[in-house]
Formats: sequence, C-alpha cells, structure tokens
Amino acid sequence: MEALVEGPLVLSEGCLMVGEFPVIWPHGTRWDDDLGAVRLSDGRVVALGDRVSGGGGYPYLSDLGPDLAERLADCPTNAYGEVASFNAGQRISLSE
Repeated sequence: MEALVEGPLVLSEGCLMVGEFPVIWPHGTRWDDDLGAVRLSDGRVVALGDRVSGGGGYPYLSDLGPDLAERLADCPTNAYGEVASFNAGQRISLSE
C-alpha cells in the first residue's frame, strides 16, 4: 500500500471517515469518549475536522477480511466501495 491517505476526519452515520472513506487505523489507535476524538498510538489527538495524512491505501471493502469488513459494513460508502487504510508503523501527520 503506497498511496497517500489524506483528508479531514469526519463522523458520518456513526462511522469515522477520512474524507469520503471509512477508515482503518493502525493498531493502538483508540476513540477517546471524553474528548470525542481519536487518540493515536503515540498519544496525539485527532479532533473531528482535523486533516490527517499518511502512507496507506484504499482497498475495496470486499477485499478485507471478515472481521474488518463486518465492522465497516454499515458505514457510508463512496462511489468505488473503497476504504482508507493507514499503514502500520508509519507516522500520521495532522493539521487543523
């Protein structure tokens, strides 16, 4: 996966999205209920509306394993049926 995943973090129909794509975050990323934001594995916080970017790709929902596909099945889809997926171990950049 050698694409650049980038866009604003949005919440749509209960799903976290990067732009128009449901998103798969690297291991260790968590939703922080108290902040209403994403906490990355390195402790940085991504608020709704912040722009994120990082290495990754846009696999089709149908190409994901059953566990991931099931979690994203009810999320809004884009015209291509793709999801955004950040690569593990690569830094995600933030801008407001």
